[in-house]
Amino acid sequence: MKRFFAPKVSSYLSFLKLFITKEDPKNNKILLTLGNLADDSLLRGLSGENEVCRINVYETIIPENADTGILEAIKNNQYDLIVFTSPSTFHNFCTFIDLRSISNIKVVSIGDITTKAILSGGIEALITAKKSNSTGLCESIIEYYNIQKSKAGYKVHYKKNGKIHTIPGVSVSKEKARKRIAAIEISKHAHENFDQVVNNLLKILL
Repeated sequence: MKRFFAPKVSSYLSFLKLFITKEDPKNNKILLTLGNLADDSLLRGLSGENEVCRINVYETIIPENADTGILEAIKNNQYDLIVFTSPSTFHNFCTFIDLRSISNIKVVSIGDITTKAILSGGIEALITAKKSNSTGLCESIIEYYNIQKSKAGYKVHYKKNGKIHTIPGVSVSKEKARKRIAAIEISKHAHENFDQVVNNLLKILL
């Protein structure tokens, strides 16, 4: 079998548009081999002036069970990213875990169609691959972590009664941290308005 048209596109709609534009198919016999969840867009788009036959060569089904250890790890936020490579992978995932029970779920999508399915479930993907294939997925994940690494900062700490504490949710950039290093000693008798002292410290650092 000889392949004569293999464009580097990431969606079937892009493929259809390019195929019609470049090949102008007419009076051809075309066999579409698809999965059971694929819609009839290709069939409709090619059927106008061609004889098109569709055959479903694979079926996507919901697994009977899932690894309970993995599900518990996700529930307990003991993971880095969850990668979805199709809308069905996301929908199947939702049959095993209640998304409402997870805060700040971190998901990656292989492309726009999968991202749309994720959004329909009330979740925003951290990453959507720029190219809808395994290479594009890897590249987008690496790019994401490189950006996060460049934004990484230092936590703001203060010392109170001889103990070091961290101010939750606050950090300063490495550049600012290099320029300004502030330390403050807060004794239990020195300041009655502790919150004001901390706010002043944040003004110095931020």
